[in-house]
Amino acid sequence: MQKRRCITTRIFAAVLFATIISACLNPGDVMAQRQGGEIDLQKAGGRLISEGRNTTPVGPRKLLSYKLEEIDLPQPKQITANGRKRSVTTVLRLSINAEQHQPNSVIWIDDVLFPSPWEPDGSSVATLIYDPSLLRDGATISVGSGDQLYDLPEPLKLPARFTTNEGVENGNRIALRTLLRVNGTKYTRSIMIHAFIGQPLPAINNRYSFQIGRKFFSRLIGNDKQYSIEMSLEEFNELKDGARVNITVGPVVIAYLGRLDKKMLDK
Repeated sequence: MQKRRCITTRIFAAVLFATIISACLNPGDVMAQRQGGEIDLQKAGGRLISEGRNTTPVGPRKLLSYKLEEIDLPQPKQITANGRKRSVTTVLRLSINAEQHQPNSVIWIDDVLFPSPWEPDGSSVATLIYDPSLLRDGATISVGSGDQLYDLPEPLKLPARFTTNEGVENGNRIALRTLLRVNGTKYTRSIMIHAFIGQPLPAINNRYSFQIGRKFFSRLIGNDKQYSIEMSLEEFNELKDGARVNITVGPVVIAYLGRLDKKMLDK
């Protein structure tokens, strides 16, 4: 049965900042899928990596399946992935087909947001993926708009040569602490998540956010190499153990901090 996911409106407010963010970042870097010359890559021939087999439309969007292709770049590109710069010579193109128009969509692959897909035709949506280490075999692919996300009926399938490499930059880590607030005879518990950054974050004229899984938290405090977020115990309990943790500007990942491990609370 098609799963229906509700996500906070903060996610989609963040998506609106994507164009502004690109202008603020170092123009020599390629950050989080935003590349020049993408129009040619949208139409270029590619090598098939994997594709789904589903032919029965599911959910309100009548989603069908996906196709993942690999495309050679005309020349190597410099990207920044998980806080590290490297050169790539290929790009992946993920296309999702359906039986109806997919307006104003975003694409999620597990906890990774791709906010600016294009529509190859009147009933499909696609995105370019420059960092293959973001993908995992068995990942859930979701499409949505507004405050609703819908999962494809088939998970992403990857050949053995695709390996997830989520190396955390030196010094990046998180710590989890319980905070107790006392007011007379009443007390409330909340959770503080502390982020420790090996290198100072770039100076960008936008607020940083915490991304944990598919949720964004804009109540980030701190500076330089240490940031924190406070959330209610209910919010913490809703987070998925093992979710990716990032510091972002809008949908752009500025620093990758690893995966949430709730067993580390107060240790």
